[in-house]
Amino acid sequence: MTAASLASLAREAGISRATAYRANDILELFRQRIDERSSGPDAPETLRERIQELHGQLREARRSRHEEITDLRQSVDTLAQRVQALTLENERLLTGLAQQRTITALRTSGSPPG
Repeated sequence: MTAASLASLAREAGISRATAYRANDILELFRQRIDERSSGPDAPETLRERIQELHGQLREARRSRHEEITDLRQSVDTLAQRVQALTLENERLLTGLAQQRTITALRTSGSPPG
């Protein structure tokens, strides 16, 4: 057991390291638990498997996010084109109505009277 792991145990328990060092029974139990966890034949393999699993999940999340971003960009492009088309159509219709003199052009707030 390292001093760092004992310091972590003491900090988690809310006691000083000196107090932790004096608690021989608890200290021995803690050492046994650390030895059991670290000396198990499959502990590193289990950790490697978990790391590989997490890497796979991360790759999948990144792939999914990339697909979503790509789809959203395509939607933005499509909508921008549609807005442009509607703007042009609106201008064409307004020009046609103005030529027919069926509507009166209203002055915008920044236009001088005239």
